[in-house]
Amino acid sequence: MELLLILQVFIFGLVWGSFLNMAVYRVKHEMNFSGRSFCDHTKENLTWKDLIPLLSYIVYKGKCRHCGEKLPKIYPFVEVLTGTLFVFGFWHLWVNYLDKPLLGLNLLITIIYILFFLFFAIYDYLYWEVNVRAIKSALVSAAIFSILAIILNNYQLVIPGIGGFIGAFVAGLIIYLIVKSTKGSGMGEGDIYLMAFAGFVVGIDGLIPLFLISSVSGSIIGIIKALKIKKFHGVQIQFVPFISFAALAVFFWKDFILKILSLDDFFSLINNYL
Repeated sequence: MELLLILQVFIFGLVWGSFLNMAVYRVKHEMNFSGRSFCDHTKENLTWKDLIPLLSYIVYKGKCRHCGEKLPKIYPFVEVLTGTLFVFGFWHLWVNYLDKPLLGLNLLITIIYILFFLFFAIYDYLYWEVNVRAIKSALVSAAIFSILAIILNNYQLVIPGIGGFIGAFVAGLIIYLIVKSTKGSGMGEGDIYLMAFAGFVVGIDGLIPLFLISSVSGSIIGIIKALKIKKFHGVQIQFVPFISFAALAVFFWKDFILKILSLDDFFSLINNYL
């Protein structure tokens, strides 16, 4: 891809990252999306100068232009992360689906999945909880897209069809059994729905990488946190971000990951029967 095109996709992602910051705050506080953006401290309405993604944060040195209070560093982080993931998503489509007739629909699906996973990750990171209503909405969307993939014989869309339904069922069932066996001490209802949603996205052949990447990355961060606070029992971490980014990693690079794990031939044989 040309550098200018990459930059345009990145800026487009920055805009959606700004929207995500707003969406997470308003969903948590049960606010509608129609009102104007406002200062977190004074509640004063913001102007366009305050709302330029990333640039406003840099120009005003990470402070609110009105009250001078420092803005949370997660705001520019989410914007840059969203822009970066948009570039990865667009690159994935560019390489694998540029010659497909439904490139526009695949782009829409990719954007929706990126935004959903980012929303879940940010929400859990900030508030230590899973928004079940949002995840149920994501599940409905994923089911509709997988039905479309089945109708189109799994060849034209960026997501699996029958493999998506099987992946959702298996992933959700595994987490359900974990929740039941641990009596909800580590995971809850929201994690069941989230993993089912991830199963829709990665398909049956992406489940092993999904569980592997999320578990290993979560364990590494947990160990780092334990070493930092010098406490090795009862250390808690938010697991939703690891599930979300593992799902996106598999979504973008599933074939490459399966090849590394020497699972590509096995799942190719399975997919021939789906």
